[in-house]
Formats: sequence, C-alpha cells, structure tokens
Amino acid sequence: MKTPPPVPAATSQPLDLAFAALQASPGSSSEDLFYKEAYKFVKRNLPNIPNGIALEDVVQTCIIHLWENLQKFNGKSKFSTWATTVVWNKAMDYLEGEAKRLKGEVSYEMMPDTPSTALTPGQELIVEESLRVLPPKEAVIVDLTRKGHNNREIGGILDMHPTTVSKLWNSALERLEDK
Repeated sequence: MKTPPPVPAATSQPLDLAFAALQASPGSSSEDLFYKEAYKFVKRNLPNIPNGIALEDVVQTCIIHLWENLQKFNGKSKFSTWATTVVWNKAMDYLEGEAKRLKGEVSYEMMPDTPSTALTPGQELIVEESLRVLPPKEAVIVDLTRKGHNNREIGGILDMHPTTVSKLWNSALERLEDK
C-alpha cells in the first residue's frame, strides 16, 4: 500500500464539516458544498504531478473516486484523514497508469475510451483499425485530437512541444491517406 504524507494535526477541516453536512442533510446544497471542499482538499493533498500530466484530470479522477467510495468510510478516523489516503492512492494509480501508457507498456487501445464525438459503430471500427496501423505516438495524437484536445494540450499530456505534435499529426494523416 502506498503511504500518503502525514496529515497535520488540526481542528476540523472544511472537508470534515462538508462531509458531516452531507451525512446530516443529503441534497444538492450539501453535495455542492462537499464537491467545493473536496476540490480544494484534493488539490492540496495530491502528490507532485509531473509535467505532461493534466492536473485537472488527476483532480477530477480523485474527486470521482472519493465520491464513489464515501460508503466505505467507517468512522474510525477523521474523514479528512481517510480521504487523504484515498486521494493519494488514486492519484498514484492514475500517475502510474499514465507513465506506463506514455512509455508504451500499455496499449492505448486498452485505455478507457470516452470519445467526444458521436460515431456510428461502423465509423468507430474504421477509426480503431486506422489507429492500429499507426506508430504508437501518432495513434495517441490522432485519438486525443479526435477526443477534442488541441496541440498544446496533447503536448502537455505527452510531454512534447506542440510543433512536434503537429508534425506527428501530419505524418499520421499521410500514413492514413496511403492506406
């Protein structure tokens, strides 16, 4: 198990109060308060995020994971202490997955697919088959572009200059036109 940094001793954290409000009175206002406090809490308690990884993606992944696991909190510690461990472990899992994907240890096709455009199943099949004939970096760039990312964002994700992203995009298009 990965070990998060120690939580400084303090009185009730805002996240603890938001969790108590959520338990006492479930509803949209307490959920909004919880999300707002969870967002600040997660950003404060993340491990160092290396260049090339979108901080906001890590934050949102951790908040969703925290929300989905609220029922697992057993009350043996302060909620914020438990949440620190949950957030830290999820962030580390996310970063390890990104590192493996970027190094090519994990096929990009195996990553969860959330296309930003609605394609028919036949069109999806054509796109997936096309991605398989491209070198890994070009396939990732084409897929991220298809999902709505621009060259600057893709460069941040892949830790490369946007001009390099553009060159690889053009190379991928040439390869696909030859097929």
